[in-house]
Amino acid sequence: MFVDDIILDGQYFAVTVRSPDANCGLKGIRCPELDPAYRLIRASDIPGQNHLADSAVPLLARDSLRYIGEPVAILVGPDWAKLGELAAQIIVETEAASDTARPPVFSTDSPDAEITSQVMFDTEAFPRNVSPPKEKSHSGGVSAAPAPSGEGAGAGAGAAELSPDGPEPEPVVVTGLYRTGLQEHWYSEPHGAVANILNDGVIVYTATQWPGHVKQSVAEALSLPSGAVSVKTAELGLHFDGKIWYPSLVAVHAALAAFITKKPVKLMLTREEDFLFSPKRPETRLEFSSLLDSNGEPCETTVSIRAGFGSETFFADVMLESIARAVAGHYRLGRIQVRAEAVKTNLPPAGPFAGFGAAQGFFGLERHAAKIADTVRADGSEWLSHHYNEKRMAADELENLTEDLLKQCDYKRKWAAYELLRRREAGGRISPTRGIGIAVIAYSGGKIRYSLLNKPGGASAQAAEAPLLAAAVVELEIDRVDFSANIRRACISVRTGALNDKRAVRRRLLQNSVAAFGWASVEQLEYRDGRIDKNGLVDYRLPASSSIPPVSVILSERPVAEENPDIIRELPYCVIPAAYLQALTQACDHHFDTIPVSARDIWRVLENPENDGQESHGEKEQ
Repeated sequence: MFVDDIILDGQYFAVTVRSPDANCGLKGIRCPELDPAYRLIRASDIPGQNHLADSAVPLLARDSLRYIGEPVAILVGPDWAKLGELAAQIIVETEAASDTARPPVFSTDSPDAEITSQVMFDTEAFPRNVSPPKEKSHSGGVSAAPAPSGEGAGAGAGAAELSPDGPEPEPVVVTGLYRTGLQEHWYSEPHGAVANILNDGVIVYTATQWPGHVKQSVAEALSLPSGAVSVKTAELGLHFDGKIWYPSLVAVHAALAAFITKKPVKLMLTREEDFLFSPKRPETRLEFSSLLDSNGEPCETTVSIRAGFGSETFFADVMLESIARAVAGHYRLGRIQVRAEAVKTNLPPAGPFAGFGAAQGFFGLERHAAKIADTVRADGSEWLSHHYNEKRMAADELENLTEDLLKQCDYKRKWAAYELLRRREAGGRISPTRGIGIAVIAYSGGKIRYSLLNKPGGASAQAAEAPLLAAAVVELEIDRVDFSANIRRACISVRTGALNDKRAVRRRLLQNSVAAFGWASVEQLEYRDGRIDKNGLVDYRLPASSSIPPVSVILSERPVAEENPDIIRELPYCVIPAAYLQALTQACDHHFDTIPVSARDIWRVLENPENDGQESHGEKEQ
């Protein structure tokens, strides 16, 4: 049963009054005169702690307002329609926080953004003698078309082409700036909660992945013993990890209203309200720089990461470490130095999306590996297989997984054919334009989330576990009429522990593969001046099932402990976006390094080859 299906006798309703401004002071709340059956609940009415359990997230703003849409009051009453009329008359008065207050920060890239946590580490350097690099860098589009498979020099895919009579190639620096955008969870049902007072306690119904946190937050807010609070979990539906901590906030609001009015209370966010203010996948910026020696081998890599968590940093430490661990991942890139920063802004909060950030890290890693392969004129699949890090994973196992996938998708033949087409089109592009891409990962971060949700504060991101292995191949074709990227074929291969229900695993992989394609392509979403555009909900596109062909799923098992299907569902986000962009890069002869990629981005490249293709956030049309 969904939350909105729950109806209690004598039920009241509640709506949230929200801040109209960001980074300012709360001067007051002007409310029309209310009938005795209606009540406006403010921060001063909270009998216990005014923050969620184990966090600094305020239940209701008291003095300062950090972002547009922050809850400042709860309006409660018996008539839903009248509540809406009254809420429209309430005016939240704001004032400058102070004479020296900085303007609101709405960009993760802003130098004024607050850095709340950092992760830094330095891996062991692989022994290699390297001379200092000259001032030569490959960092934009594809500087030269890679040779078809088999035309590389030296040991195969990994070496730059050498001239026997010419001078030895100089070391080269390959740089790349990779960005991942926001993504809406688009739950089966918006956030909501129903609360009722029973005897000396309270019972709360809500759709949550973390009922223990709901229980603790409600108890602390109402100054009740934990045993006096009961939490009943409603139907979650498809949630993509969007219902971890935010349901606790909505549940506390409903429980607070029930506790004060002594009536059962239902608080349901509207679909638009949920879309505008609930957590999204955080925007992430990953900047790589790799030094290649004279043989085209990476010997040193530095990575700088900034992840934007909006006004709240719930799970920021864990997500940041998950991103950084993925970046350091499973390729031999020489010595890897990583600096990752969690950034706090004046935007609504961000949070987990089908995992705790590994997908963003793997996206940057896979795109950078693909760029190195292009720079040294190598087939991407061969370069990857020659650079698996044996110290961090079972390289032979991953290579076997990849080889089976390549054969099923006829990858090498198609890659070579599309490369020939790509080189012939260099002087004047023709239609159709096709490409094929691959991404490979070894993922060992999935179990972090479950220790977190079951034992708050007790999880260790260093917990040892056998990695899940995954690879994806995406083949696409550009429509030269509307410049959309039409998927011709998609396949994902996964190697896991023992599976109790393969059918359920396949279903999860297929569902999340479609969502991963959406993140990489059509799900365009951004904040402007601290808020999503008023037409954002109407304009937000989800991938149509007709535009995505059936995704082929290959499952193989190890003779080890049973694997949790909820962990496996994260894998499509870790491989499909990078494989999609690699195919798009080949099709358009241009490195796309930011997701999502719109049809307009593709048009900019194909119609204006000198253009960099993707717009910055400030350039996009209103």
